[in-house]
This record gives sequence, structure tokens and C-alpha cells, in this order.
Amino acid sequence: MSMKKIAAFLKDDFTKKEIALIIITAIAMTLVIGRYLEPRVIVIPTPKEIILQVAPSETQSNLSYYYMLRPGAQEVINNRLFGSVAYSINSDGLRASQNYSREKPDSTFRIALFGDSYTFGQFLNANDTMADVLQGKLNLLNCTKKVETLNFGVPGYDFPYSVELFLGKGRYYNPDISIFSIKNDDIDIINEIQTPMLAAYSKARPAAGQDSETAIVTAEQAMQEYFTTIKDYNKTIWLGEYAEKPLKAIAAGAPGSELVIFSYFNAKQYDDFLRNRSSALGLRFVSMDDHDAQYRSRWNAEFSILPSHDRHPNAKGNQYLADFLQSYLTANGLVPCS
Repeated sequence: MSMKKIAAFLKDDFTKKEIALIIITAIAMTLVIGRYLEPRVIVIPTPKEIILQVAPSETQSNLSYYYMLRPGAQEVINNRLFGSVAYSINSDGLRASQNYSREKPDSTFRIALFGDSYTFGQFLNANDTMADVLQGKLNLLNCTKKVETLNFGVPGYDFPYSVELFLGKGRYYNPDISIFSIKNDDIDIINEIQTPMLAAYSKARPAAGQDSETAIVTAEQAMQEYFTTIKDYNKTIWLGEYAEKPLKAIAAGAPGSELVIFSYFNAKQYDDFLRNRSSALGLRFVSMDDHDAQYRSRWNAEFSILPSHDRHPNAKGNQYLADFLQSYLTANGLVPCS
């Protein structure tokens, strides 16, 4: 598909109901990404009652299909594999059972984590998420301030959407450190291109918004079209539009605070790009591949929620990610802890 056709997709006018359905199905698309980026078959439902679509005029970057977590939403998923999982969204749309003051107390050191369903903690209760585990680990150290971690993860986000959440909400919590998790599908899957491609498939299957199996079939077909579309996409333009611009936006959006790009499961070309541009823009960059050569081979057997089927981190996987971040933050003197 040509870039002109992609532009035509992005200009289509959908009703609010259709956009909501598209977004819900887009979240389901995260379940089939593994078939294309990794040899995985994913068959687990995602949260859908907690998603709130946002009008383009309300975004910093005029994003057409941007969404956030619905403030005050509560959802409990009972799954035969994982038992009962509760998703609690606080009054400002963060995954948390408590509310936080945007006015940061003097005695608090605040860390904000941005990313997709890995950061959100999909299929896990809050106490097993990377954010909660990291907070607990740091506060067990000798810290001069109370460490507070805020979970800004949202299922289905790509890097530009995480940056939009930072610009529109996250930075106003005055975090001392903001960590942006970027993995392979956060770069390969561009929401502003793939989301409208779901329109035709979603309209043809209204049940996709309610039935997980239908949603997966719908997302599977749209994913095939998406990867056919971007096969000939100029990667230089791709990285410039959907990585360079967001990197510049966060660098300009929070002067004086520490900004960390945290990369894992990315190809070397993406790590090299992110490392070089982060350095040029005054951002910190850390890649799991630079510190643990075995994590990819260990992930499926030890750290995935459903080995050979779903690579979302289980409780042990979140412990591993939190351990990695704790070591990085303390070794580089980024937290008031020793």
C-alpha cells in the first residue's frame, strides 16, 4: 500500500462508537503481534472496559486514535490460567489503587514509568507489576527520601503514545526520573497507521468488541495487511517520524529531570539509533542486551506469562525487570539510595 493510501486511511471519518470499537480491537492486536515478531500464538483476553478514547484536539500531538486508561475504572478478569486479576485505575487514569498529588512532597523521590502492557502489568495484580516491585525494592535500601513509583503503562501503546501521555499528564507529577520502556513491537507497530486498518475488519465483525476469539481473528487479518503495508516503508522516514520526533519532544518537555530510554527485545539497528539519538539529545539510554546476553533465551522458559504462547512478563519476569532497573538506577547514582 502506498503512503497516499495510508494517508487516506488516516483521514477517514469514523463515528465515536466505531473509533471505540477500533481501539478495543487494536488492544486485541497486541495478542497476535507475536505471530509476526516472534513465533508465538497468543489467546488471552485483554482489558477493554478501562479504555477511554481521546479526541485529537485534546492531544499534544494531534493524534487521531489516542486513548488513555479510564479514570476510576475497575475490572476483574477471571481466567482459568491466572485466576482472578484486578485492574484498578485511579482518579487520574494511572494503574493504582490510590491517588497521587501532582504536587510532589519534599520528602518524596518520584519515578514515573511509561510503556505498554508490559509496564501496565497485563494479567497481573498490581503488587506484581514492575512499578510496584521496583518501589518496594528501592525503599528497602538506605534512601534519604521515600521512593514513589507511578505506573503510566497502557496496553497497546507505542512510543509516540507513551510520549503523549508524558507530555499531557506525566510531567505534571514532577517526576525526578521518567523511564520510557521501548521494545520491538513499540517500534514496529505504529498505532496511527495500524489502528485505522482495523476499521474494515471491525465493522465486518461487530462481535469483535465483545468476543475475544473474534477479536483475535479480526486483529490477525488486519495485522497481515499492516505488515504487508509497511514492508516497503522507508525505515529512515519511519524512525524519523515515530522515534526522532518523540525523543525530541520528551527532551524539550522536561528540562532538568532525568529521562531514561529503557530498551529490550530490540534489533541492534534500533538500539544503535536510540542510543545515538538519546546521547545527542541529553537523554540516558540503557539496553538489556548490553547487560545480560542471556535474557532473551531465558525469557520464554522463566519470565513469560504463558511459555511458548505469550511473552508478557509473569511475576518473576517483573521481578527481573525491577531488579535490572534497581541496579541501573543505583549504580548510576540516579536515586537517593545506597
